[in-house]
Parts: sequence; structure tokens; C-alpha cells
Amino acid sequence: MGVGVSLPIDSAVEDKMKAIIGETLKIFSEKYAKAYPAVLLKSVEDDARKAEKSEYELLERPSSEASKDPAKTGWLSKEGAVVKNWKKRFFVVRPDYKIDYFDKEETAKSGGNPKGTINPSGYAVAEDADSALAKRIEELAKKLEVEVGAFGKKSLPPHTAGLLKKRRRDWFLQFDSEEAKLDWLPTLRLCAKKASAFSNPDPISNAAFTQAFAATAWARGFSPARYNGSESEQLSDLIVDQLERDVLDEVFGALKEKISVAKLRVMAIDKLETVVGGTVNAAVSAAWSAASAATDKARPPVESKLKANVDKIVAAQDKISEKAREKVSGHADPVIARVAAPLAEKAIPAILPPIVSALKEVISLFKKDGDSAVKELSGGQNEAQVWRNLARAASSVSTFKGVIDGLKQFDALIHLGDKLPLPEGVKCGVEEVADLADSSLSIIMKLLDNAFYTLQKLFTDKQGEDKAGAAAAAFTETVARLEHDCAVHTAAILCTLLGSFCLGKVKADVVEPGKEAIAPVAEEIPDFLKDVVDLDDVLEKTVEEIYEDAVSAIVKPSVPSFA
Repeated sequence: MGVGVSLPIDSAVEDKMKAIIGETLKIFSEKYAKAYPAVLLKSVEDDARKAEKSEYELLERPSSEASKDPAKTGWLSKEGAVVKNWKKRFFVVRPDYKIDYFDKEETAKSGGNPKGTINPSGYAVAEDADSALAKRIEELAKKLEVEVGAFGKKSLPPHTAGLLKKRRRDWFLQFDSEEAKLDWLPTLRLCAKKASAFSNPDPISNAAFTQAFAATAWARGFSPARYNGSESEQLSDLIVDQLERDVLDEVFGALKEKISVAKLRVMAIDKLETVVGGTVNAAVSAAWSAASAATDKARPPVESKLKANVDKIVAAQDKISEKAREKVSGHADPVIARVAAPLAEKAIPAILPPIVSALKEVISLFKKDGDSAVKELSGGQNEAQVWRNLARAASSVSTFKGVIDGLKQFDALIHLGDKLPLPEGVKCGVEEVADLADSSLSIIMKLLDNAFYTLQKLFTDKQGEDKAGAAAAAFTETVARLEHDCAVHTAAILCTLLGSFCLGKVKADVVEPGKEAIAPVAEEIPDFLKDVVDLDDVLEKTVEEIYEDAVSAIVKPSVPSFA
């Protein structure tokens, strides 16, 4: 591919690249080593506080009892990775939202090994794959100052959707009809949102990585929200983005001056990406392996020490939190009043209708399917089969067609920020509203599943010889709990969205002046917590808690009753 094409990378450029790679991985390693024990502390503390009452009334289905049935199956055509031909494959969307494909339907149904698996975590689902590809090529052509034709033309067959992700393999799936494609798209989008790409299944490691990566990304001038994938993929993408911003733009300029032939420029950029990607991936792999090994080794004694002192930890954390709020509230309250309250007044009336519409549809779905279940139970139908059918319905996107149609109202809110009088420094961007629309479906599916599970448990607890009476009573109580939880969810969604708009600005205005105010709180940290409690983290957490409480109070009057 790169025959006859040399890259304008001299020793000075190489040194800059090595410095950026080394500095970023050093920041991340330090942040991760600090975040891991803090997350471990929170886990131990959360376990000790589990008895505290939750705002939610529905019971949550344990993961061990979740439906094991595929969320969706069907025959699609897939473009090959190397040989760009199209082959029919039987696709199975797993309960963990990864997507297996098989040569034969019988292999899938008998539990055989798949031909391959797609992990769609963080992928963009392109309904019109041709247009998405054309836009990507146009952007690169503009950057390289070449004609679009230099990249060659890729023409996709009709009814093709794409799973697209920068620096990763693109997946192109062809459907039998436009109607079939539209039927699959919500499931693919849900998979992109819900599938996990972490290589380490440990939730402590995942949470620590997320914290450390976010802090590293912000420190290097990037929003962590733009990154997804495995731990190594996220770190590699962050570093390559820095290289493109700080070093490679200069290389691109030299490349354009040196190479006048358009097709050779394209070959050169391809080669450059390969060289840079290989260098970064090797460094990231070594750094992440070392960071993981260090925390895995340190965890047993730290966890044992924390568990042995759990009662002291809870009491000490409460005292630290109380003192921190006393010191920080005077700085945070006026900033929140200036930033969040005016935005909430304008934003909530625009955001509320699609949320309420979707949640009312969930209540209708539960009443319809729950009423059918009550009749089946009263008529003596096999209980296990009734509960299985309900769990299957809650895990299938096709159940939620009315909800999905209602959530399309968010499309009109994508540019909400352009219509609101935003305080200086407050971001109300496309990403925040689009993310809310994407996450709402998974929240709603979980809500219905919890309602079905609550019905099952209440029926089991209430039933004696009178199954009909037990089923009716369980149904009535579950409806009341669901209506209550819909109101709680409405408030939570509004708070989350307002938080994504304003919290960054609030932190920027409060954290620095708050550092001096919170300094005396260090005296409240007992010796056995000094290694895992960081005062800067306490300050950030305190600002977040004060903000959440204030926004909850602002939002509460707007939340309707669902009863």
C-alpha cells in the first residue's frame, strides 16, 4: 500500500509523539492508581448502606433472573471484512447486547459456536450508510485537499445500514426490505448504547477506569463523552486525537507540500495512520497491563482492611460529607442559582413532553400485558411460562414500538441550545440531547422489566388458594408502584440532562475557590482512610451532591403525577 510513499516524520516529530504518549499514560496511570482504592471504598460503603430506603418502589430483577432469550434474531446479509462480498448470516442479539452471526439458524438454536461476533459498543448506527460514508470521505478529502474521487467509490446495495466507528472496522448489514431495516434499527441503536466493551469484567476496575480516563481526557483537553470501546481502545483513541491536534496537523501540511498526486496522498495518510496506530497501541497495551496488574495485586489487603472497618467508614464518611457541605455550600449555592435555575425554567417545558409521553406508554404496556398475565394465572396457566413470556417481552425492542415513536419527539430538541438564553459557559449541545434520547429507551425497558418482576414477586408472596385474588391484588399494587417510579424517573432524567448542561460550569466556578474553604476537612479524615480519601475528590463529590439537591428542588414542581 505504501510503496513509493515516504512519510515526513523526522526525529523532532518522533520526540513530540513520544512525549505526548508518555505524558498521557503517566497521567492516566496515576489517576487510575488513585481511583481504584476510592472506588473500592465506595463499593464497601454502598454494600453497608444497602438497607437504606430507595426512592424507587418497584423491585429490581436480579441479573441472574434476567431473560436468557435473544433480544432479536433474523437473516441479514453482511459484507466481508477482507473479501468485500456479501453473505447471508443468521443474526442473534444476545442478552448482553453483543451480536452473534451464524452460517445456519440450526447452529444458533442448538447453542453452537457463532461464525463471528459484533461488539457494537459505542458504534454509530447509520440508517443511510451510503450518506454516512460519503460524509466521512468528504471530510477527509477536505483535510487532505484532494478530490473525493481519490478515495475510490464504494457503493452499497439497497436497504443497507452501517455500524460505523472511527479507527475501527465498519460493519455493513443489508436487509430484505426498507421495512425490515427500520424494524431492526432501534435494536441496533440499543445494542450500541448498552453493550460493554471493557476487557476486564470486574466492576471495580471498570468504574476506576471510567473515573481515571475521564480525568485524563479533561486534563488533555478532550471530553471523555466522545470515547468508548475497550480500555485500550479508549486510551489509544485519546492519544491519537492529541497527536492529530498537536503534531500530525503539521505532518499533514508537510505531506501535502511533498506529495502532489492525490492518490499518493491518500496512500500516505493510510500509511501514517497505520504507523501511528501501531506505536500508540503498543505503548497503551503495556501501560494498561501494568496498571491492572498493580491494582489487582494491591486489592486483597486494601479490601480486607476496608471491610474490617466498615462501620467506622460509614460514620467517618458521613461526618466528612457533613463538614464538607458546611464549608462549600456558601460558594456553590449562588453559582447554582445563577446558572441552573434560569436554564431549567426554559428547558424543562421543552424536554418534559417526550419523557412523559414515553413513560405513559410504559404504564399502558404494563396494564395490557399485566392484565393478560392476571387472566392467565387466574385460569391456571403454567406460572413459569407466564413469567418467562413477560420477561421476554420486556427484553424485546419490538414491544416498545409506541415508546420509540414517542421518543422521536427528541429529534425536534436536538438544537435546543440554539433556542435558549444560556448563561455564559453553559453547554446545551446536540450530544447531550441525543444521548438522552438514546438512553431513554434502555431506562424504559428496564422499568417495564422491573414492573413485571414486581408483579411476579407480589403474586408469589400473596397467593394462597385464591390465585385470582392474589393476581388481581399484585397487579393493582404493581400499577401503583410503577406510576410512582415513573414520576421518580422523570425527575431523575431531567436532573441528569440539566447536570450535563450546567455541572461543568458550576464546578469550574466553585472548585478552585472551594479548595481553601474545604482544607480544614482534612482533620476529619481518620488514619485508616487517609490512603483512600482524597480531599480534591471530596470537594468535587460535595459540589456534585449540592448541585443534585438544588436541581432536584428546581425540577420537583414540574414532575406530573402518573396516577
